[in-house]
Amino acid sequence: MEFTILSTKLNLPAPRAEIVARPRLVELLTPAVMSLTSKKAPLEQGITMGLSNSFVSLGRIAGPSLAGFLFDVNYNLPFWGGAVVMVVGFFVGMRTMTDKHDDTGDKSGDSPL
Repeated sequence: MEFTILSTKLNLPAPRAEIVARPRLVELLTPAVMSLTSKKAPLEQGITMGLSNSFVSLGRIAGPSLAGFLFDVNYNLPFWGGAVVMVVGFFVGMRTMTDKHDDTGDKSGDSPL
């Protein structure tokens, strides 16, 4: 609200809806990702959540820095770099993901996760 009022006084363009809404939508996914991480990891829950949060923080630090460097080289490179990181992460995740079962020995279910 304050930004909109300030932008009209300074004759700046108003923020676009996707720029304002995207961070809120990502916040909605965080609990689901944390729940999936704690249920599917082979380590203890505390270790798993600590490692997960550490890598999230590392990504929030290194991602914009690397993307800024790549943008200086070519404005398309941050998008290609992000695509490469996502594809590598997908394949590493699929290769290392283990199925965690309860102690009753029930291994029913067709889910690959």
